[in-house]
Amino acid sequence: MIDPQTTYTACQLANALQVSPRTIERHRRRGVPVAGELLRLPARRIGKVWRFAGREVLDWLAAQQPRDREGDASPTRTLAAPAQRRRLVDQELRALGLKS
Repeated sequence: MIDPQTTYTACQLANALQVSPRTIERHRRRGVPVAGELLRLPARRIGKVWRFAGREVLDWLAAQQPRDREGDASPTRTLAAPAQRRRLVDQELRALGLKS
């Protein structure tokens, strides 16, 4: 769990997010593609060590969540199961008059 009031090193943040420190460094340097642009993990260099503010990390993670049509983040949105996808496709085909 990321505490918004805490500042993390790359190793501490990697541990909290259950990824490797190399992944944290890669996201800090290169970023993650979001909506056609690269969104870099915000960090500040203090001496020789990069530090990550908990609040900024949480905001960065939230910016990567898929958004619905109204622009609200939908973190619980998942891909539909195959049977559910088929029902949705059938409903849309019926609405378009392409299937009875």
